[in-house]
Amino acid sequence: MKKLEPIFDKLNLLLTALFAKFGAFLSSLVPNKIKNFLSGTNKKISDRKNNAKAKIQSRIQNQKQKIDVIKEKAKSVDVQAHVKEKTEKTITWAKALTFAKISAAMSAVILFLWHKLKFLLNQVNPNFVLSSLVVGSIGTVAGIQAFKSSRTIVEEVAKEPTRVVASVPAGRASYYKGVRKQINIADLKVPMYLKKDHKDMKSLRMEFVFETTTRYSKMFIEKHEYEVRDRIFSEVEPMGAKFLLKPEGKDIIKRKIKKVLNEYLKENNLQGEVKNVSVDNIIGG
Repeated sequence: MKKLEPIFDKLNLLLTALFAKFGAFLSSLVPNKIKNFLSGTNKKISDRKNNAKAKIQSRIQNQKQKIDVIKEKAKSVDVQAHVKEKTEKTITWAKALTFAKISAAMSAVILFLWHKLKFLLNQVNPNFVLSSLVVGSIGTVAGIQAFKSSRTIVEEVAKEPTRVVASVPAGRASYYKGVRKQINIADLKVPMYLKKDHKDMKSLRMEFVFETTTRYSKMFIEKHEYEVRDRIFSEVEPMGAKFLLKPEGKDIIKRKIKKVLNEYLKENNLQGEVKNVSVDNIIGG
């Protein structure tokens, strides 16, 4: 390994020289306009950085100077002496107060208010005062009558027997968010027989509304609607056309579809089941 070290050093020097020449060659290929643009851009960025830095430093310096000025002012002011002076002035003013001065001040205020009231009364029209008294009297009488009437109504209502509120069962109602658990599947083919033998078979197009116990099962059926349609058409046994139109036939087909859907949900390990199937429409096909 020691013998190979001089060779490795020479290789490193050779690679360094090659990369330097390759970089110079690439630099020579770049047009002068691009070089000038890049150098100008770098210069602008550097100038902006320097200007921003200078502004920040200037602001910091100004703030420091302001703080120093405030500190100097605070040192020059004797806070305790200032507070003491204010306190002494207040005590001197309080001692100078006498009962005669207080009475004179109160008399001046009361006299001023009395002159103001007297001036306002002289400016008021006597007819306005009379009409105000009449309106106030009528309003007072009307208010008393309304109070008596409302009190009578309250007393009559209080005499009626109290109604007992029916007890509300605990838990949620069966129809709680029922719409969110319903799914409508239209144009669903149901196999049927037109004759007694099994050779001649056609279908009815029926519209069903499925109600599930959870929203997850409803969303799963919506997402796999085509699989559900195929499963119902292939697994529900054909029935007679006339029988399907009767109430008994509708009940049977609803039970069969409900069974097929619940088996399908169970196979997919889905929480919830179809608890109700309703026939919304029937079209012959």
